[in-house]
Amino acid sequence: MGVAYRAKQAEKLFEARCRKLMHNEEMRLHRLYTEVLHRERLRERKERHLMHNDDMYMQRILDEREKLRLRTMEKTHRVEMAVEDVRSHQWRSLEAQATIMALAIWSARELKALAAHVQHFPNMLRVNIVLMSSIMGQKRDPPWKGVRWTLS
Repeated sequence: MGVAYRAKQAEKLFEARCRKLMHNEEMRLHRLYTEVLHRERLRERKERHLMHNDDMYMQRILDEREKLRLRTMEKTHRVEMAVEDVRSHQWRSLEAQATIMALAIWSARELKALAAHVQHFPNMLRVNIVLMSSIMGQKRDPPWKGVRWTLS
């Protein structure tokens, strides 16, 4: 065997070894790249899960606050309705008492007797009734024709 043959074979072996080393290096880089990519994807997935969990937590807190707000509004509405009921009941009882008073006071005979003895009583009664109605927030005249609380 000649020296040239051995040199040629050595050259081929050297090239083969270089190709193998290059291939190994490429494969190592490829594995490294895929591992980094995989870790990056896992990290992104973890971040997405954390963000989703935070969003769910915030949503739950907001839902609870909304439920509490609605419950408070409902209670407030119930209290307002109860106050309205009490006011209307007070107004009805005031109307009933005023009717009794009016029947006692504003009949013609009573008016003549009162005019003879006590001049200022109807005006005082009118002022008291106006005061009561303004305290209760009701501003209107009584249901009898020709009778007005307010001085006009």
